[in-house]
Amino acid sequence: MSNHAFVDKCREYRKKLDSGAVSIIDVETTLISNEKYKTVFNNTPEFICAGILGLSKPETFITENYNIYEGYTTATPRILSGHNISYDLLIAYSKSLGFSSKHLFVWDTMLAEYLLSDQVNTGFSLEQACEFRGITLHKEDEVSQLIKSGVCPSTIDKAKLHAYLEQDVLMTKELYLKQKAEYDKRSPAWQSMFINQQFFLLNTLRASCNGMKIDEPFVTKNKLELKDKMTLLECDLTRLMWIISGLHVVGVWNPGSNADIGLMLYGGIKKYDERVQIGVYKTGLKVGQPRYKVEKKGYQVPFPVIRTHMSTSVDEEALKTYLKYASPDAHRKEFIEKLLEYKDVSKDYNTYYEGYMNFQKDGFINPKYNHGYTPTGRLTCSKPNLQNIKS
Repeated sequence: MSNHAFVDKCREYRKKLDSGAVSIIDVETTLISNEKYKTVFNNTPEFICAGILGLSKPETFITENYNIYEGYTTATPRILSGHNISYDLLIAYSKSLGFSSKHLFVWDTMLAEYLLSDQVNTGFSLEQACEFRGITLHKEDEVSQLIKSGVCPSTIDKAKLHAYLEQDVLMTKELYLKQKAEYDKRSPAWQSMFINQQFFLLNTLRASCNGMKIDEPFVTKNKLELKDKMTLLECDLTRLMWIISGLHVVGVWNPGSNADIGLMLYGGIKKYDERVQIGVYKTGLKVGQPRYKVEKKGYQVPFPVIRTHMSTSVDEEALKTYLKYASPDAHRKEFIEKLLEYKDVSKDYNTYYEGYMNFQKDGFINPKYNHGYTPTGRLTCSKPNLQNIKS
């Protein structure tokens, strides 16, 4: 967008604010799935009802027809205000209504609270923001408690749910009015920043909904290669653990165990269970077969020749420090080098190939971009965190 176009868009936004062309919206949906790895973008909940309140109208309008969004998101020249409005707009997007119109402007009261508090009130809920602003309205407690306990709103009595939704909209309206009054006192430069942040919120929501395309052949190929490499490194590490410890018992050592790694580096007692034969079965279906019992064992893993005064940590930094300053013997040195490689490969596999692919749907990953959650103003990304992809 050119500077000229951005200035025009800011002017249009200010004009809508000044004219009161603002509508407060909120939606009720089915419960968001808590299934592991699923996000709201690839498992969108179902619409139940919406509450809409124009600032010039005395009553809240409740509708069970999601098509109401079509007017508010593609044609109506007004600002939509809601708390965490990204969610409300996502429901419209899930119904293929979109939100690409140049006439669509938003005032997210959660983001506004964050900006007006100079980035102190991070991620405030509607109730927290209202309490902070001295607003005494509150949600209908019975419905609120039902939802918090896991009851799907679609099963709650409609009259009660509508009353709950209306109260939600009225609270958001009062919060908006308080925020708008404070916004009006700020400098024009600050107001321009505020407006730009609201534009940015819409743009990142569009990015979330559009998603990131996955190169599936590339992922499949690299996933198999990393899995094979992990298997080989695990074998090498287990072999070195046998040599360093002197304890050659199958299944005792685990290269993924921090406790076992610590014993390799610092020495100590390895406790384990061992099956010991105590004879044979003399009767029954197992007659003639060996009988075993489990015995608790303790084995002293040798201490390194050169003792260190370091902590017994086994994180990456500690491993590199040990390698540099502890003068480990040849086997411990090789063990640490392979362990660092194993941790790196394992992270690539589990985080980027196995973990991220659990978020994909139809060949796309749709992350969630979070505004208003850091004291520095930094945008964050979650489910999954695409800002943390290894280069």
